[in-house]
Amino acid sequence: NFGTASTIALNTFVSGATLNAGTSTVTFTGATAYAGTWYNVTIGSGGLTAITAAGTLDLSNNLTINAGSTLTCGLNNGVQIEGNFTNSGTFTGSSTCTLQFDGAKSSALTGAVSVPRFALSKTNASNTLTLNNNLTVTDSSLVATLAKGTLSIGSGVVLRTDGGLTVGDGAGSSDAIVTLSGTGQISLGSG
Repeated sequence: NFGTASTIALNTFVSGATLNAGTSTVTFTGATAYAGTWYNVTIGSGGLTAITAAGTLDLSNNLTINAGSTLTCGLNNGVQIEGNFTNSGTFTGSSTCTLQFDGAKSSALTGAVSVPRFALSKTNASNTLTLNNNLTVTDSSLVATLAKGTLSIGSGVVLRTDGGLTVGDGAGSSDAIVTLSGTGQISLGSG
């Protein structure tokens, strides 16, 4: 059990061990980011880190990828973030990887990201995801989904989705909003 201000670095994990992340920051420095629920996660010290097989990296707060580091979201993996995603390194996703922002707090995406699947499902429209850098959704057979929350696209920032964009939950709810600032753009289809 790690307290409020704890920061730990993991490059190995003992089978059967229990980690209560609480409000701590866990820094993955090895080859594996263990699927499960964490508070803050940092991918650090360079090199490649992959999410464990068929799991979701579920963050109650923030995800940070340091410069020179890579997080790979493989087949049947996902990343769910309630807080902020700061990408100073590289985030790569396989064809079934989903990046989802959820929960009851506002979030920001800083650093360009390209991902096959994307979803915004905040608790309500007052919870905003702000795109400070470009977001590209590459799976042309799927539609990016903004079920609940506000997506705020900053000036000079582009949301590009090759498969289209659904805004709303399909049940007539008005809990999904998209705002564009200055020269912010949405690009639908390839290219």
